[in-house]
Amino acid sequence: MMLMLFNILALRYRKNSDWYLYGLAVVLSVVGLISVASATMTPTGLSSTLIKQSIIQGFALVLMYVVGGIDVNNSRRASIVMYLIALFGLLLVATVFRHTEIKGASRWIVLPGGFQLQPSEFAKIAVIVTMAHYLSQIRGRIATWGGLMQSLVVVGIPFLLVAAQPDLTTALVFLCIWFAMVLIAGARWQHLTLMVVACALLATFAWKSNVLRQYQKDRVLLLVGLKKSDKKLNYQSNQASIAVGAGGFTGQGWNKGIQNTGNWVPENQTDFIFTVIAEESGFVGSVTILILYGALFYRGLRAVVISEHSTGRLVSVGVVTMLAFHVIVNVGMNCGLLPVAGVPLPLISQGGSSAITTCIAIGLMQSAITRKHALQF
Repeated sequence: MMLMLFNILALRYRKNSDWYLYGLAVVLSVVGLISVASATMTPTGLSSTLIKQSIIQGFALVLMYVVGGIDVNNSRRASIVMYLIALFGLLLVATVFRHTEIKGASRWIVLPGGFQLQPSEFAKIAVIVTMAHYLSQIRGRIATWGGLMQSLVVVGIPFLLVAAQPDLTTALVFLCIWFAMVLIAGARWQHLTLMVVACALLATFAWKSNVLRQYQKDRVLLLVGLKKSDKKLNYQSNQASIAVGAGGFTGQGWNKGIQNTGNWVPENQTDFIFTVIAEESGFVGSVTILILYGALFYRGLRAVVISEHSTGRLVSVGVVTMLAFHVIVNVGMNCGLLPVAGVPLPLISQGGSSAITTCIAIGLMQSAITRKHALQF
């Protein structure tokens, strides 16, 4: 009887689903697999990387649909558990796996079978859901200094753990998520302005006191023209810009891009996957991808507007902020407009943790949409 009731309720809620949101996620995932296929093509055909990514992406899409059926508005206890598990994963990276460096950083937990888990990706989801429930609980107190500072603690702990990996760009995602969520929750502009000034002062201190690594400083200085061009340091950015420009208006065709097939752009299946799209499909393909992301953000902002529950509304704000940050930073660095950073392009870049996290995030927005009203019989 209980199972039957659950199925009836689930079907009733599913009628409110935003199928455009699901469709956009599927389309972007297909584009991602096509791009990964081109970036990882071997002389003998499709690579094992593509097969692995296809399996993970398929699982992630199924997980997105499952998460879309839960009630995010009544998941406070689960959010606390998620948050503690996320912190535990980040602590494992900082202790047990601190010497397991991949590409100069300790960000992953290495699992049997060659799989790698990136706790910082899942921590974003935990922070978003936990923050949403916390802000819904304290309500008007977010307009006070006490409430604002307490909310900052929720984000501050994972921020510091991720920044220490070092992964400064991912750490900044947490601050952007926090800013957007507390703003929508009712934080005062005066308080937030002072917080921005304080962050600017802390950033200046971090720069002067060598908290930042030299390569991080050099990337910023190169971008703004305050450092002489360094072929080795600026190699990725230069090659990415060449690949984007080589695409022209309509592109060179799938797997026909010289920069891509010649492996001139490092990490072109992950952080620089946009160069593959730009070179092979040109300006038309690049703009199409940006339009698809724009539509995804629009559906997410629609969830913010139509949700009558503060928790669901705040979750949607956090998810849209997270995804927008990733797209802006990734496309910006691929086009030479922003410093190089290890930020994947949502649903397109190769990577298991990123794919699963993004699909869970979209599922949470879907949950906010399907549960926008109280159930009425």
